[in-house]
Amino acid sequence: MSSGELSSFMESLGISTDDVRTLFMLLDSEHKGLIDLDEFVSGCMQLHGPAKSMQMAKMSYENKLTRQALQSLKKEILKMRKGLKPSNKTSTYTQEDEDTTTEHF
Repeated sequence: MSSGELSSFMESLGISTDDVRTLFMLLDSEHKGLIDLDEFVSGCMQLHGPAKSMQMAKMSYENKLTRQALQSLKKEILKMRKGLKPSNKTSTYTQEDEDTTTEHF
């Protein structure tokens, strides 16, 4: 299928091809740099509709990346906190604090 045919096909499904890079990123669910038939069909079914669908999918993807980055940052902070030597004061940090923090992510 040529790129013109693919573009026409996508437009006929109501999927905007204005931002091809974003479209590819959203369809490549396994982050391999390739899109197989299952990813293509599944992704197109989710993106079917006006450009608003594409924007929502993009925001969802970016939200997922942000959550992953925050989880990683949280783990690093907890490691650093555990590595700090306690001062003369008793620490008020407990396992419950960690459990509470996790609820927000």
